[in-house]
Amino acid sequence: MKCMFCGHLDSKVIDSRASDDGTIIKRKRECLSCAKRFITIEGVDISPILVIKNNGTRQPFDPNKIRNGVIKACEKRPVSMEKINKLVDELQKKLRLYFVKNNQTLFSEITEALECGDITLAHRLVHALKGNAGQIGKSELQDAATVVESLLKDGVSLETKDALSILENALSSMAMYLFA
Repeated sequence: MKCMFCGHLDSKVIDSRASDDGTIIKRKRECLSCAKRFITIEGVDISPILVIKNNGTRQPFDPNKIRNGVIKACEKRPVSMEKINKLVDELQKKLRLYFVKNNQTLFSEITEALECGDITLAHRLVHALKGNAGQIGKSELQDAATVVESLLKDGVSLETKDALSILENALSSMAMYLFA
């Protein structure tokens, strides 16, 4: 980690502490060059969920819009902000889970199409998966889908089956990344 005082690239971790909910880690570091101490904060970087509007435009999901709507709906009801925030957080988690489940189904459909010898269908499904991964910014999954898609253009081979396992691993790691 680069020192914020002298710019030296090496530092040592003196202390690490996780937040109560386990989503953030604070690390106290000491620069190996100037011996000054600083704190870094690490957290999971989750790609934004994109919402497709009625007119076809896409925009990032804004949990504050949902939160404000629920606050407005509950303004004359005894609902705490803690409950409202928990509801919005659960909604975001369910949306991500829906994406993963939907695309795992897509993966099994790709495998099934390949087993039946329907390369055209498999190619279309991989293309759809690649697009879905791109929409939420999952470049590892998108890259794996691109490899499988190009192999399918050349015809099914042992390489395609290997690439499918890479695709499955990318999808699984994405699921673990989103819900760990």
